[in-house]
Amino acid sequence: MQVIQVKLRLYVRLDDDLLAFFAHTPPRLRAAMVKRALRSGIFPVEGSLTSAEDELLEALSSFVS
Repeated sequence: MQVIQVKLRLYVRLDDDLLAFFAHTPPRLRAAMVKRALRSGIFPVEGSLTSAEDELLEALSSFVS
């Protein structure tokens, strides 16, 4: 196992979508959600995502770009 720490600075107004995402995601699920978003961004498959996953990817697009 490897541990990779990531620190984000999120700003009101500029990152409101990400702030809302993290506010509504329980702390114990955040790493799993970030990993899922990263994997989805690396190997996108057209039409394979649910609307909830699409919203998550939009909210976390800065992680992959």
